[in-house]
Amino acid sequence: MPQWLVALLAVLFFVHLMVFARLALQRGGGYYSLVTFLFLALTASFTIRLAAPGWLVAGYPLYQWLRYLAWAIAAVTLPWLVLRLVRRRRASRPE
Repeated sequence: MPQWLVALLAVLFFVHLMVFARLALQRGGGYYSLVTFLFLALTASFTIRLAAPGWLVAGYPLYQWLRYLAWAIAAVTLPWLVLRLVRRRRASRPE
């Protein structure tokens, strides 16, 4: 992946981190906190990939471990988002 794209993604994920951190503080709840943690992991991953790609943990780059963490968090937050949307839709239906 070209360095300019890594930098662009780091900035994009940082902006998302700030937005969801604000939502987590304003609205509370586990969902926004978990999404904030997701974007924290992605921001850290891409920033470390730019600044210190040689940092290793158990023989693998640290940024790769952070991406795996982000995948695990996404595996929880995406179904949670679908459940939230389904519940919201059901609640808004007239009976």
